[in-house]
Amino acid sequence: MIDRDYKLVTVFGGSGFIGRYVCEELLAAGVRIRVASRDPRSAYYIQPLSQVGQLGLVRADITNRDSVRAAVDGADAVVNLVGSFTNMAKVHSTGAANIAEAARDSGAKQLVHISAMSADQGSDAGYSRTKGQGENAVRKAFPDATIIRPSIVFGSEDQLTNQLAAMSRLLPVVPVIAGKCRFQPVFVEDLVRNVVLKLNAHPDVTWYKVEAENHESIHSHNAYACIEKG
Repeated sequence: MIDRDYKLVTVFGGSGFIGRYVCEELLAAGVRIRVASRDPRSAYYIQPLSQVGQLGLVRADITNRDSVRAAVDGADAVVNLVGSFTNMAKVHSTGAANIAEAARDSGAKQLVHISAMSADQGSDAGYSRTKGQGENAVRKAFPDATIIRPSIVFGSEDQLTNQLAAMSRLLPVVPVIAGKCRFQPVFVEDLVRNVVLKLNAHPDVTWYKVEAENHESIHSHNAYACIEKG
């Protein structure tokens, strides 16, 4: 049985594609987790990965401030993994603000917010614009939050590469759309290592963002670098 004095992390979006990997890593490290989602039943499959007393499931809608505050109550750290292609303003902006404000007010020591490489408040694209607005809201409410900006995330259960693979099996010819468009996809387990590394980091460690142009490969580098404070 896990000691209740162990660190408690609330994970919003813990039942999703990236969330299951984050939860798996944290559970393996002995951290207590509270998975917050609109339907707690969607996270039942995580239970076999945990020890007795290590995993809690709560119902929460990030666009509802009261439910968010209840979900982060007593948490040492908060992780926001939620993203959507519908209701983007409510999810990416309002939801992110609700989580950051609740984390601050509850006394959480850490907040990790997953954004997107294209996040930009001035973008014409709704997804990028609302992600940028969400980042701004997070910085305002929780200045010390760690914001991670991954590109397309791939893994065994992702929707994009699996759909492309299915198309290649079914179609005699696979069309190439926007062939000059370049991506820097990131493996889900690499992304998760950065999330967990930050949550387990020593307090005397400062994090710096490492950026590269789209055409440059940062395959061998972490998304964030850290150095000890002098």
